[in-house]
Amino acid sequence: MWRMDQECFPAGIAYSKQELREFIRHRGSFTLVAVNDKGELQGFIVSHCATAGHVITIDVGPDARRAGVGSLLLEGAEERMRAA
Repeated sequence: MWRMDQECFPAGIAYSKQELREFIRHRGSFTLVAVNDKGELQGFIVSHCATAGHVITIDVGPDARRAGVGSLLLEGAEERMRAA
């Protein structure tokens, strides 16, 4: 996921390995991943849910862009936040 984040965002905006790890492991955070039929990572979303929901990052690999992957990840995160 870190490599994908580096591809998706320029230096200074992309998270370091430590930052991404901390966001993923933070209490109240959750991560959803999208994989293709070969099990290859296509994208992911890291969100935090407390009194309000917050998307920390949403990343979609270049080969999966414009295919609805980002929308599916966002919808999944919204559903999970509503349920919480």
